[in-house]
Amino acid sequence: MSKSVVRKLTCRERDTYLIPAGTPRYEVWSVESSLTDLLGDLGNPVMKTTWLKGGIRLQDIRHPSVLDGVSDVEPCEHYYWEGSDDDEEGGHNE
Repeated sequence: MSKSVVRKLTCRERDTYLIPAGTPRYEVWSVESSLTDLLGDLGNPVMKTTWLKGGIRLQDIRHPSVLDGVSDVEPCEHYYWEGSDDDEEGGHNE
């Protein structure tokens, strides 16, 4: 069991990790988990995607508006971490 350190990324830093120069988009990443709750059934509307490559994870979070044609109600968020607080078999902690 290893301890992970989560670091918040800017959009540019996130793109540098996920889409390195000269690499097709998301080629070496897989989606580990995702949640799309556009109507806010679980709270505020949210879209989360956690990308996995080896022991490295990146998470994207969007806060969409429930109204069509209205931009996100909050800025997007991006997080990076290596390792995990769990046993790697049961997912990860957010």
